[in-house]
Amino acid sequence: MSATTVAAAGMGLLMGFGIVKATLDPAAANTWLYYTPAEREAVAAFWRLSDGQVAWTGPDDRLVYVSATWFPSGAHDNAVEGFSPTDAARDYVISPTVTASAAAQGKPAPWRALSGANRVYDDGGAQIYRLAPDNAFQQ
Repeated sequence: MSATTVAAAGMGLLMGFGIVKATLDPAAANTWLYYTPAEREAVAAFWRLSDGQVAWTGPDDRLVYVSATWFPSGAHDNAVEGFSPTDAARDYVISPTVTASAAAQGKPAPWRALSGANRVYDDGGAQIYRLAPDNAFQQ
């Protein structure tokens, strides 16, 4: 076999793997894509009840996409973030799926940060916790 044939076969193999990974099949992409109705309603409640807030939605971007799809920005200055919570995150969307996703990915859930938080929404399948204000200027 010539070097050109080996290189072409290698490129074809890489392209095949790329197509399988692009399907976003969780077995290939290592990503969870679904959301529960309770999680969607929790994100909807966040958009309805908050103004100028940032919500953490889990160790991945599943619910960030839900927010971007169902609730386009512009009505409020809210933001939804995934992955590691930033200091701007005051609201946390927690559900069994978020907890399972964190465990499956080996990422810590922010339970320690939520010890003094107020539960402001609970539909039985998902909850929103809001951190207590650090000072008089926070909501």
